[in-house]
Formats: sequence, structure tokens, C-alpha cells
Amino acid sequence: MPISEAAHQLHISRTAVYELAKAGRLIKIKIGRKGLITTASIDALVESLASLQDEQPLEVAGNRHRATSRLAQPRVHEVDGADSTPDWKSNINRPSAHAALPGNE
Repeated sequence: MPISEAAHQLHISRTAVYELAKAGRLIKIKIGRKGLITTASIDALVESLASLQDEQPLEVAGNRHRATSRLAQPRVHEVDGADSTPDWKSNINRPSAHAALPGNE
């Protein structure tokens, strides 16, 4: 099946499909100039993910598009060894910078 259809079926980006093929998780073949992913390799990937469901989420190395949500993973910012993660709660009642502009009263 075409790369775009494989991406749609797996609910991931086309780039992620290419990365999975590069990592050997999907089999990509070329017919002429057209790149195709074998349905057997898609089925095998889905089966392997189903068996690993309770273990670790699938991540495509070096790719910002992941098969799992990055929102579920906490992000910590460190500066000189100290946690400098922005505290969004402290900004809730802070007036925005454009609120002081004329006409925005």
C-alpha cells in the first residue's frame, strides 16, 4: 500500500512511516518510483505493539512525530542543575503584554 495510506491506517505521519521502515519495523518496497509498505509488515507491527501494550510506548528515534503522545510525558527544563520548568499556574492572573496597548482597555 502507498506510504500515505499506511500512515493513515496507523494514525501516524508519513515521516514516521519512513522512520519505521528505516528502523526495519516496516518493509518498504519500490515499484518504479513509487514507495510501498507491505500489508504483512503493517500487520506484524500492529501485532507486536498489541503484545507490548503494557510495556513501553513505541518511539521513532530521531523523529519528532511519535506513535505515542508527547503530552503524556512530563518535560523538565534544567538550568545549571536546577529545575526551571515554567510554572503555568503563576501566569494565570498575570495581565498580558498587549493588554496595556491603547484600545485594549
